[in-house]
Amino acid sequence: MDLNLPLALLALSSALVIGGRAILVRPRAWSWLAVAIAILAAAGVSYLLAPRLAGFAAFGVWALFVLGPMLLSRVQATALLRQRYGTASIASRALVLLHPSRGHRAAAARARAYVAAAHGDVERAKRELDRYARFGRMNAAEAELEKVRLGTDEAAIREVLASTLDLPFPTLAHGRVRALAEIGERDEAFRRFREAERAFEGDAAISLRTAAYLLLFAEAGRVRDVESIFAARLRGASKDLQELWIACARFAAGDPAGEKRLRALMSSPDGLVRRAAQIRLSTTRQTGPLSPEDAQLCDRFAARLAEEDRFRFGSTAAKRPVITHAIALLILAVLGLEELSGGATDTDTLQRLGALSAAAVLEGREYWRLVAPLWLHYGVAHAVFNLLGLYVLGPFVERALGRERFTIVYLLSGLFGTTLFVVRSALFPGHDEVLVGASGCIMGLLGASVAILYRGAFHERSLSARRRLGLMGFVLVAQTAFDLLIPEISAFAHVVGALTGLVFGLWLTAGGARTESPSRLPRTAR
Repeated sequence: MDLNLPLALLALSSALVIGGRAILVRPRAWSWLAVAIAILAAAGVSYLLAPRLAGFAAFGVWALFVLGPMLLSRVQATALLRQRYGTASIASRALVLLHPSRGHRAAAARARAYVAAAHGDVERAKRELDRYARFGRMNAAEAELEKVRLGTDEAAIREVLASTLDLPFPTLAHGRVRALAEIGERDEAFRRFREAERAFEGDAAISLRTAAYLLLFAEAGRVRDVESIFAARLRGASKDLQELWIACARFAAGDPAGEKRLRALMSSPDGLVRRAAQIRLSTTRQTGPLSPEDAQLCDRFAARLAEEDRFRFGSTAAKRPVITHAIALLILAVLGLEELSGGATDTDTLQRLGALSAAAVLEGREYWRLVAPLWLHYGVAHAVFNLLGLYVLGPFVERALGRERFTIVYLLSGLFGTTLFVVRSALFPGHDEVLVGASGCIMGLLGASVAILYRGAFHERSLSARRRLGLMGFVLVAQTAFDLLIPEISAFAHVVGALTGLVFGLWLTAGGARTESPSRLPRTAR
C-alpha cells in the first residue's frame, strides 16, 4: 500500500479547510493561514523535487503544526482543569514553540502564573499575570481578578468584582462566578451564571463548563454530584483537589466533617488549595436551601453531564474499554508475528498467514481466510492508521453498546466485508485482489457510531448527540470518497463494513443505547 497519495490528500484537504476558516473568521487567524500555506508549499516543493515523497512531506508539516498543537491544547486544558499546573505549563511552552500565536502565548503566561501560585510564590504569579494582561483588555480584566484572588482579602475581591461585573467579556464569566462563590455569595454566583450561561456552551468550552458545574455543585452542597464529576472526568486530578471540592460540598451542606476537612487542607503543599480552603473558612457563607430555580439548575447540570458523557468521544467512563484494548493488543501481536515470519509487507508471508484471496476460498475451501485477514496488516503504517481509528471509535461504541454487542458489531462488519468481497470476486472475476486489514471492522465502528448518535439525536432529543451526528456523518461520507480515490484501498470492503455497522447499530440500539457511564441522574437529594 503506497501511503504517499492518502497522506497528501489528508494534509492538503486539511490545509484548504484551515486556510478558508482563517480567512473567514474575524479577526482573521493569520497564524493559521501561515500554517495552511506552509503545508501547501511543502507539498508543492517536494512534488517538484521528489514526487513520491510529496505526501509524506505535506503530512509531516501537517502533523507538526496542526495535529501537534491540537493535542497539546487538549493536554493543556485537561491539565488546568485537573490542577496539574506543571503539565499545563510544559504543554503551553511546547504549544508556543510550535504555534506562537497571541492566544497560545497568553495561555502560557497564565499557566506559569498558576504554577507559581501552586508553589506558594505569589509575587512571581502576579508578574506572570501582568504579562498575561498585556495581550488585550479582556486579558487585563481576567488578570486583575486572578491577582486579587491570590489573596484572601474579601474586600479587595469585592472591589475588583464590582469593576468587572459589567465588562462584556464572556471568558470572564467563570472567574466572576468563582470569586462570588468563594466570598460566600452563593445565590449571586448562581444568578451570574444564569446570566452568562451562553459563555459556557459548545464543545470548546467543555473544560470551563465542567469547572463551573463542579463549583456550583459544591456551593449547593451536592456531594454526590461532585464525586461523580471526579469519577467520570477528573480521574487524574490531584488528591488534594478532589478533597477540597468534596470538603466544600460537605461544608455547604452543613456537615461538620466538611469544616474539619477544610482545616486539614490548610497544610496542603498546593498553595492554591490552601488559599481556597482558607477563604471559605474565613468568610461568612450563605446557608439554607437553594431557591427552587437554583435547585432546578443543578438538576439540569447533572442531566447534561450525564448526556455529554454518553455521547462524547473520549470521555472517561466507569468501565474501561476492555474489548477495544484486547483487539488492539491482538493486532499488535499479529503484526509482530508478520515481521518475524518474513515481513509485514511481504506478499508471500501475508498469503501464508491468511490474507484473503477469493480463489483460495472458492477453490481451496480455505474458509478461515474470511476471518484471518481482519488481524493482518500490510506494514506498520497500515496497522497504525487502523489502531488510531480503533482508539477514537472503539471506547465510545463499546461503552454505548456494551462489550458483547460491541464485539458482534466489530467482527460482523469485517466478516460481512470479506464474505461479500469473495462473492463479488466470484460474480466478477476481474476483482480477485488480495485483501488484509481491519479497516472493514473500523468502518463498522464508524457506522455504529452514526447509528448511536442518530438514536440519541432523534429518539432521546440529545443536543450533544445532534451536534456530533453531523460531524460523524461528514466523516463517513468523506472517508468513502477518500477510499474511492485510492486504488490500493478496498472501497468495497469499507462500504460494506460501514453499512453493516450502521444497520446493526440501529438494530442493537432500537430499545435505547445501553450506556456504561457513571450514574448521574437528575436528583435533588444530596
